[in-house]
Amino acid sequence: MTFIDKLHRAAQSRGSLLCLSLDPSSDFLEAAVADIAAGVDRPLTALGDWLRTMVAQTADLVCAYKVAIDPYLLFGAAGLALLEDLLRHTIPAELPVILDAKHADWINSGLFARTAFDRWQVDAVTIVPFSGQDHAAPFLLQADRALFALCYTENPSARVLQDPAPEAEPRYLSLAREVQTWGIPSQMGLELEAADPEILRRLRAVAPEAPILLRGAWSGAGLATVDYSQDLDAATGDRLDANLRQTLQAGLAADGDGLIVLVPRAALSHPEPRRQIMQLRDRLTQAQTAVCGPIAEACPLWLPAPASTNTSAHPHAELIVQLFDLGCILFGDYVQASGATFPYYVDLRQIISNPQVFHKILLAYADRVAPLTFDRLAGIPYGSLPTATGLALHLNRPMIFPRKEVKAHGTQRVVEGNFTPGETAVVVDDILISGKSAIEGIGKLESVGLRVTDLVVFIDHNTGAKERLAAKGYRSHAVLTLGEIADTLFAANKIAETQYTALKAIDHA
Repeated sequence: MTFIDKLHRAAQSRGSLLCLSLDPSSDFLEAAVADIAAGVDRPLTALGDWLRTMVAQTADLVCAYKVAIDPYLLFGAAGLALLEDLLRHTIPAELPVILDAKHADWINSGLFARTAFDRWQVDAVTIVPFSGQDHAAPFLLQADRALFALCYTENPSARVLQDPAPEAEPRYLSLAREVQTWGIPSQMGLELEAADPEILRRLRAVAPEAPILLRGAWSGAGLATVDYSQDLDAATGDRLDANLRQTLQAGLAADGDGLIVLVPRAALSHPEPRRQIMQLRDRLTQAQTAVCGPIAEACPLWLPAPASTNTSAHPHAELIVQLFDLGCILFGDYVQASGATFPYYVDLRQIISNPQVFHKILLAYADRVAPLTFDRLAGIPYGSLPTATGLALHLNRPMIFPRKEVKAHGTQRVVEGNFTPGETAVVVDDILISGKSAIEGIGKLESVGLRVTDLVVFIDHNTGAKERLAAKGYRSHAVLTLGEIADTLFAANKIAETQYTALKAIDHA
C-alpha cells in the first residue's frame, strides 16, 4: 500500500486530518542535556511510558504520526533503541509514520533511506532539499513511500533566504515548483510552517496535488499567544474556527484532501490531552466540512446516502451501499453475458466516472492481489481493463491483456504488452458468473506460453464458476460474493425483501 493510500484510509476511518508529533517535551530534553553534561545516566523508562500512553490515547484521533529523530539521538544507543521500538512496535501498523529527519546529506541518502524504510518501516521522511534531486532520488526509489521537502519556515532569520526582492518570485515557491518535478505528486510532498493562509495558498497553486505537512494552522491572526495546554474560551474558539476555515480553503487540494495538520505541541501538556486533541480534531473537521462546498465545484465529491444503523459488519459494507446508491446494482429482467436471464444486473462500468469509489474498489482488489505470486497483471477485456490498469499503477506491477478479437492487421498479437514465455500472470476480471470469459482469456494467455494459476474478481455470483475453474487447476479469489452484497443491502434497508430473496436465490453459497 502506498503512503498516500495509507494516509487516505487513516484519515477516512478517523475522520481526521491531524498528525501528532511524538517528541519529548523541551523541559524533558533540557533536563536530559543537563544530566548528560553532568555525567548522569538518565533512564528512558518514563519517556517510553509516556510515548506508549500518548499513542494509546490518540491512535483513533489522528491520521498519522510524526517522529523527529534529533531528540532521540541525544541519548545515544538507548535513544535509538527507544526510537526503533516506537516506530516498529508501538505505533499501530495502519497509521502512517513520517520520520522528521530533515536529512541533508546527499552522499549518504541511499543508506539513510534503506535504514528508514527497510529497518524502521516508516512511511515517509522529511529532507532539506537544497542538495538537489540527487539527494531525493534514493528516497523515491520505493514507490510506496513518500518524501517531504521543507520549503518554508516562519523562523524570522529565514526570511532573507525565503523572501527576495518584491519583484522576484519568492524562493520558497521556486523551490516547491522544482521539487514537484522529482517524483509523482503522491510521493513528493511539502513541509511548511505558515500561520498566514496566503503562504499556503501560493504553495498549493504550484503544487496542486502534493500532500502538505503543515505547521502553524493554530497560530494565525489573533492566535499567536493562545495556550493550547488550557481549555479555549468561546471568543478564542471562534477566532480559531475562522482561521482554520481560511487555512483549509487555502491548502486543501481540489479533491478536498491533501493537508496533514500537525497538532499544536502545547496540547500534549493539557491536563487531559486526549480531550483537547479530540476537540481540535472536531474543529478541524467542521472547518473542512465548511469549505467543501466551493471545493466541490472543481471536483465533485460523491457521498453515499446515510445507511441504516442496522448496516452489516462486512468490512466492505460502506462500499456496497455506495455501489447501490450509484446505480451499479439494478433490478429487473436482464440477460447476462452467459445468456442466462437474472432478476438483477450488476454494472460496474459506472465506477470509472466516480474517482472516490473507483479508488476504494482498487484498494479492495489490491488486498486480494498483493499476496499472490505473479509477474504480470492480465486484465480481461473490456470491463476489467480500467481496473487492471489502476491496479498495475497502484501495485507498480506490469500489465498485459489478451485481445477480445485478434486484429487482421498490424502485429496480429493475441496478447498485448511485453512478457516472456514462462512468466506467471494473475488474471483480473470484474464479475464471475459462468467463468466463460475468464477461461477464454486464460486460454489466450496460455497459448503464448504464460502460466496462470490465479483469477481475482470483484464479485463472485457463486453460481458454480469457482468450482469449474478449480477443476481446470485455477484458483479464484473474490472481493465480494453476491450473497454478501444481498445481506449488506438488506441490513441497510436499501432493498425490499423480494429483491433480497431474488439475489439470494442466485447465490448458492
